[in-house]
Amino acid sequence: MHRRSILPSLLLIGLIATVLTAGAYVLFNDTDAPAIVLSPQVDRLSPALPLTLTITDNKNPVKKVSIVATRNDRTIPILEKTFDDKALTQQVTFSLKELGVKDGSINLEITASDASFARFGSGNSETHVIPLIIDTTPPRISIKTSPPNIRR
Repeated sequence: MHRRSILPSLLLIGLIATVLTAGAYVLFNDTDAPAIVLSPQVDRLSPALPLTLTITDNKNPVKKVSIVATRNDRTIPILEKTFDDKALTQQVTFSLKELGVKDGSINLEITASDASFARFGSGNSETHVIPLIIDTTPPRISIKTSPPNIRR
């Protein structure tokens, strides 16, 4: 009868377990999506108002951001940017001026992704939908009453 050593089998099982554990750690280490903050935080805005979007992630660099405006069945792409630098915080400034949107309500859909290995390399994503009302009419001031008579 041929007798085999059990040591190579144990080493192979240990190596496979180590590789699987390391792979699971890399894939599931960072499951937190980036935080999205839009400022100024308003519910009504003029298309000329510049908006600043700040995207922050705690562990991995911010990879890309996409901003889309939707009104009824119409989708208007505003911005799609992929970041080359490896910063944990990215800022983007944009306005709705060049879109030519008219008065009314729109939904601003902001999607940000980081560069983690989660989801097999596609990173963690966060999507915020912000309802806004576009107001292009400037305020008007008018006098409702006549000035009082002044007597000496």
